[in-house]
Amino acid sequence: MFIIIGNAVSFFIAPFLAPWYISLPICSFIFLITFSKEIKCPLTNWENNMRASMGKKQIGGFIGHYVIKPLSKLLP
Repeated sequence: MFIIIGNAVSFFIAPFLAPWYISLPICSFIFLITFSKEIKCPLTNWENNMRASMGKKQIGGFIGHYVIKPLSKLLP
């Protein structure tokens, strides 16, 4: 969760702290990694490997499994 929060904060703070030619590639990379369907997160792959070795169901993504799914159960 700290990695996701750090990326989100960096995305909005980097343009104010760095010149445009440094912050633009950084923000583009963060956006690509966050919203790409083709690039799989290595931490999610690692978690899925651990879950498979324990006999649990694999997850599709961290945010959907640990944030959106619990919130959807709480909200009507």
